[in-house]
Amino acid sequence: MRITHTPGVVIFADLNTTIGYCRYTEEGAVEYIFVSRACRRRGYAKQLLKLVEERVRCKVRFQLPISTLGEKLRASYDQSTRQYPDPGTPDSYMNSNSIPERPGLEPHINTIHKVNGQ
Repeated sequence: MRITHTPGVVIFADLNTTIGYCRYTEEGAVEYIFVSRACRRRGYAKQLLKLVEERVRCKVRFQLPISTLGEKLRASYDQSTRQYPDPGTPDSYMNSNSIPERPGLEPHINTIHKVNGQ
């Protein structure tokens, strides 16, 4: 596999095709990430994000709009990079009743509130 890293773009390729690529800003915002359908579910997207993190020296964030597959990747990335607090300290983000604003998720948030009795 060949890795090409130019400012703002990381590309994974083999001899015949592009496996995947990621466009990003120097501030760590992922503009676009793509992995070929034949190469998905092999960890290439996470590897691309790891290379971007190393380059920009911070946790990446995803720019809107996010596709359905992009949302799954974002959730997986957030879970794998979450910093857990020490066991002796209160976990403020788990005790919070606030839900961060995300455009287009209002119907889902209303469903969550109904399930939780809020």
